[in-house]
Amino acid sequence: LLCRRVSDLWRTRRADLAASSRQVAGVLQSLEEPAEPGAASGSGWEAPSADAAYRWYRRSFDESHGGFGDAPKFPAPTNLDFLLRYARRTGMEDARRMALATLDHMLRGGMRDHLGGGFHRYSTDRFWLVPHFEKMLYDNALIARTLLDACRISGEARYLEAARETLDYVIGRLQSPEGGFFSAEDADAEGEEGRTYVWTLAEILAALGEERGRLFCEMYGVTAGGNFEEGPASVLHAACAGGAAELAERRGESAAAVEDRLRESRRHLLAIRAQRPQPLCDDKVLVEWNGLAISAAARGHQVMGDARYLEAAVAAASFIESRMVIDGRLRRSYREGEARIDGFLEDHASLADGLLDLYEASLDPRWLEWAIRLGREIVDLFWDEERLGFLSSSRHHEELIVRRASFHDGAIPSGNSMASVALRRLAVLTGDARLARPLDRMASAAPRLVKQAPHACSQLLCGVEFTLQSPLEIVVIGPLEDAATRAMIREVHRRFLPSRVLVHASDDAEAARLAAATPLLEGRVALGGRVTAYVCRGRTCRRPVADAAELGAQLDEL
Repeated sequence: LLCRRVSDLWRTRRADLAASSRQVAGVLQSLEEPAEPGAASGSGWEAPSADAAYRWYRRSFDESHGGFGDAPKFPAPTNLDFLLRYARRTGMEDARRMALATLDHMLRGGMRDHLGGGFHRYSTDRFWLVPHFEKMLYDNALIARTLLDACRISGEARYLEAARETLDYVIGRLQSPEGGFFSAEDADAEGEEGRTYVWTLAEILAALGEERGRLFCEMYGVTAGGNFEEGPASVLHAACAGGAAELAERRGESAAAVEDRLRESRRHLLAIRAQRPQPLCDDKVLVEWNGLAISAAARGHQVMGDARYLEAAVAAASFIESRMVIDGRLRRSYREGEARIDGFLEDHASLADGLLDLYEASLDPRWLEWAIRLGREIVDLFWDEERLGFLSSSRHHEELIVRRASFHDGAIPSGNSMASVALRRLAVLTGDARLARPLDRMASAAPRLVKQAPHACSQLLCGVEFTLQSPLEIVVIGPLEDAATRAMIREVHRRFLPSRVLVHASDDAEAARLAAATPLLEGRVALGGRVTAYVCRGRTCRRPVADAAELGAQLDEL
């Protein structure tokens, strides 16, 4: 019926339709007006914008339950990333407190999958209790990265444990046999939302027995009345804020014994859950989201030293390189053997940033060299001098009514935000003025959204924080198989150093060869044949060190 109506209008009122389409196109184009010349002078908008964002988060923070604003609550990990970086630069303890408190509420809530790992899409309430049960690759990748930073900042094992569970979920459920990461798992199974995930008291007791079952229900808030919709089913959540230690104290038992029983119960219930109808998997491989997952897995290896995470990141990057680069062009989407659609800004930028993390985890120069190529493609294909921003579509895409330049960070960081972060890192690594110039131009006419709503650009402001903190340039020369080299690298990886770049060469000859890609290696040698580390900030360098403890002391001082 609709098609017949459209056909009739096309025959009888074609001129009206054409006029209407021109009007709609005009409105869309007006929303993408170029930045006004001289809208901001110099680059002085960055620190005030970061301060304004912090003040917004402070006003909006939910002191009782964490997060910002009321229900529904989304994880928004880039908000927390910004707050952690802002706290590091300014010493504003309240920014750190808000970020960690929000993570703590998320970890205890039902949005976290306490049996299978990972996080559901968002919480329908302000308490982080009842989720929308969809699981997205990008959410879990971003949350895992934030948890790893929280662990490096605080030293608290609970963040590391949750990061490990989340990465294990991503690798176990979303990584394809070919290496790429699938996009999502549905919220429902057989048409019923949450069917896979919720439990009744009777089901728990039947599966675990009376004693273990009651212990589990006390820990995870399972009651006869339930907490999900109208029935007796419950969403699992950590009802004991103090975890197994609090529960053990209530019962007069040892925390280790209680945790052992809970761990075995979780394992048993997960096996039972695996027999239930399972949510469908969206098996598209999207480069943008895979870039985030590569970053998360690579950072997981950096912090935990677990080879599985490095292997997963390498497999995903290798898959994209071999299956999704066609005739030299990055494609966006892959499914059932076919790579489709030229890559957008978001794909190039997210992948470039992920490859930089993969390089710093593996120290394989192939990933650094690919990231540099992608950075140059971002500038060549997407930069728009009139709008002083990167457009989402490239010169290779078909002609559109309007080519957008978005700076808004929603559930996924915008292409401009990811490009800003990746290019800032690459500019320090390469010294290439072509990579830095767009960032200077972008800052010379600060986007209206940044000025009007800086909290809506949290990932963009993470890039700003990278520059405001004056990046550290860390170079290590020594064979990777040498224990002294590995100790040096661990000193870098175990610290929260959001404004740093790391480069490595196995020996003097490799340093000379790689200096063409990164001038940070020029003149760097292994002094006296020993593993040597160099730490610089701007044009000021500390004395080279051949001892991991001395490197750590320099990093702490800086």
